[in-house]
Parts: sequence; structure tokens; C-alpha cells
Amino acid sequence: ETTRKITPDMAKPAIEKTKVTLDVAANEKQSFQLILKAKSDIILQSAALGTLAAASDTIPAEACSVRIAKYVNMSKASLIAYNNVPRLADPLTAFESIALTAASENLVLWFTVKIDTGTISQTYTGDVVLSGTSNGQPFTVSVPVELKVHACSLPDRATFRSAFDGQFFAIRYGDYNIYDFHGVTSSFDQRS
Repeated sequence: ETTRKITPDMAKPAIEKTKVTLDVAANEKQSFQLILKAKSDIILQSAALGTLAAASDTIPAEACSVRIAKYVNMSKASLIAYNNVPRLADPLTAFESIALTAASENLVLWFTVKIDTGTISQTYTGDVVLSGTSNGQPFTVSVPVELKVHACSLPDRATFRSAFDGQFFAIRYGDYNIYDFHGVTSSFDQRS
């Protein structure tokens, strides 16, 4: 779920999944996050989403990228969603080998898949492969990925302006809404 902001010490979710599942249209980019929390000393040397294959087509590994989400200090506490959490994972940086210990913060890996125009509508499968060393011993872990391409394609350029879920801006959370948080007060600015 890419809309979920991750904190350095966020606990593992109660629901566990056996694979990453994505639903996309052709000519779309779709991202997902994998969160790693080391139980012992590890060096994560590589993380990659390989080729996704279906009965009659593939999405090449080159269409898949991985980045690391770094944590930033929040200069203004959020009154709405994160209970005044001072740090959130946000900027995406190039993947590079990283050493982790049991005391390390959560590591956020951000994967993005680019689905080309004309990609055949079917279900593609593949794996994210993580490799490195754990206490000096090599390891490889695979996480299954299932990507369903629907029989539709997004246009190259959006033909209309939209806030897609813009109603969120007007939703009130207790005594606050997102307008209040950002200091937007006039009804003209709220509609802009």
C-alpha cells in the first residue's frame, strides 16, 4: 500500500500477506512498499523486482525500479493523521547496499512498475529478490508478486484536472481538516 506513511519504529501489521498483489491499467506506473526490520545484523546488497511473466507476455525487469524511502523530520506536527509523529519516510533515494541491525529503523523499499501501452490484459507473476549477508552468511529471500493488467489503458496525458479524492481536503478530523493544517482559510483558496 503506497498511501501508507511509514514511521521508523512502526510495528508489523496484524494482517500478513503471502504475496504482493497489484491491479493496473496499461500505460500506468504502480508502486508498492516492502518494509524490512532486521532481527540480526544483515547487509542488504541487492533488491530487485525481476521480469513479470504471463502465459503470452512479459513485463521486463527494466520496467521495474527500486528506491529507498528516507526519513525526514517533520517541522510542523500533523494534527490529523500521524499523532504528531516527528519523522516519516518520504524522499525516495537510489538503492544502495545498506547495513542493518536489530536496533535499526524500519527500512522502506519502494518498488515501481511501469506498464507499457499495449500490455496484454492478463495476470503476470514474478518475485522481488532480496539478497545480502546475515551474520556473515549469504542469504536470498523471494517475495512473490502478482500484477493483474486490466483491459484498459490510461491516456498519455490527463485530459482533465482533478483532485482525485479531493473530498479528503474538506473532511474534518475532530476539530481539524487539512485546510486548517495548511492555513487555507478563504473559500476561493479552498476551491483552487
